Amino acid sequence: MDIHCNRCREPWDSYHLVHEAVWDAVDDLGEEACQNFGGKLTPRIKAALKDHGWEFGMTVCNVKRCPCCPDDAEIDADRAAMANAVEEIMGDDLDGIISTMDDLF
Repeated sequence: MDIHCNRCREPWDSYHLVHEAVWDAVDDLGEEACQNFGGKLTPRIKAALKDHGWEFGMTVCNVKRCPCCPDDAEIDADRAAMANAVEEIMGDDLDGIISTMDDLF
């Protein structure tokens, strides 16, 4: 299932976000951190990914900015609010967040 960026609406495969996007920052994080990622964002991982064009909410399923976003793109406030609410309700249940966001968007 795809998760869309809340800024440019670029679709990103949920598997890519949970298992592969972290590898964009392998030089900053190290191979071991990337191998053990599993979609769990820490402040260190969020900062490293931000340096590579990614910005997330509480989970990788809430894409606030992606590498495809134009510099002047503005976030869709309604989509972002719904994504934030889904994260709050579902907690760290990534599968639940993915399927709920797929239903919403």
